[in-house]
Amino acid sequence: MSKQKLQNANLVMGCHTIEALLKHSPNRFIKAYHLKSNENTQDRKQKLISSLEGLSVPLQGCSKSELERLCGSTSHQGIVAVLKKRPPFDLESFLENNQSKLVVVLDSIYDPHNLGAILRSCECFGVGLVVWSKNRSAPLSPVVTKTSSSASEFVPIHIVSNLSTTLDKFVKADYTLIGAQVSENSQDLFAYDFPQHSVLILGSEGEGIRPLLQKKLNQSVAIPMQGKIESLNVSQAAALCIGVWSNQQS
Repeated sequence: MSKQKLQNANLVMGCHTIEALLKHSPNRFIKAYHLKSNENTQDRKQKLISSLEGLSVPLQGCSKSELERLCGSTSHQGIVAVLKKRPPFDLESFLENNQSKLVVVLDSIYDPHNLGAILRSCECFGVGLVVWSKNRSAPLSPVVTKTSSSASEFVPIHIVSNLSTTLDKFVKADYTLIGAQVSENSQDLFAYDFPQHSVLILGSEGEGIRPLLQKKLNQSVAIPMQGKIESLNVSQAAALCIGVWSNQQS
């Protein structure tokens, strides 16, 4: 497949990821690449190949190094697939529909494993939308998709050019902007009652939420820590915050 065509598609890798996509989005497969057959071919991977063949998905055998070059990782488990991209997210329609599902905004999350883990929590807990800036984030990649256990292909995602301007749109739509951070005015996460229309903002582990975005916050929430370690990493904090929100909805 040409580089131009690959740029207009999504690459995913790993058995679990492809199993989930075969179950929930079988029509999105364009092509699949796999390690050339040998005596060590795993039954799990062979079942995936058979399922893809049943969908008439073109298959191509490759060497290990070719798969690594294709997906930029050694964690491909011997199989990589090319998917049709999802349609662009329509933020205006989302705001007009006045959805009450939580919106998660990510500020400067550059580690693909953290990004993938956060997306997995967002999908599992029913987050309505995840937003980040294309210039201040790890890109969507096979590593992100595999770490997210394919959640990056299911949870609604809106990648923007300007995060500050996008937050202004949520403010105009009467969303409450909530920063996950420790500050003088932070409320205890476990005692906080999330408003119906909430935007949860998570910043990088090193610098937190940028000052430009902090100025827009209506509220901050902090996770009370009781151990010797002073903080969780951003993906763990995200899972806890989103879990508290989800529990309130039920």
